[in-house]
Amino acid sequence: MLLHEHPAQADSWGEQCVKDVMEIEGADIITMDQCQFGQCDEEGSPIKKPTKWPSNSPHILRKLSKRCTGRLGLCSRNGGDERHVLASGRIARDAAIYPFQLCKAIVEGLRDELAARGHYSKSLGVIAPLGYG
Repeated sequence: MLLHEHPAQADSWGEQCVKDVMEIEGADIITMDQCQFGQCDEEGSPIKKPTKWPSNSPHILRKLSKRCTGRLGLCSRNGGDERHVLASGRIARDAAIYPFQLCKAIVEGLRDELAARGHYSKSLGVIAPLGYG
């Protein structure tokens, strides 16, 4: 299973090795905003941080597909009354650590993907070797 993450504006999306990964059968890509998963600075102000995720797991991509709908710099996550902070310097470095809600969405998507592929049961957990297919 493939899952990769990189900032949406990164130049590396144009690199041939990244383009090759996107040619893997079943691979798709989504762009999401990390503020929708609780990404914030140390004072609690939301950090939008648009991020691209290529994956061949539609269940993971579905869990991650959340975009901020706030306008004029406002974040939509808590009713739209908080202003995004700019992700630069220390804030950008700290935002490299995924918030809990983002990690949870990835794990839930993986669980759902394994179940859809017949490799997971709620009562038994992972029930079959995954291989590399």
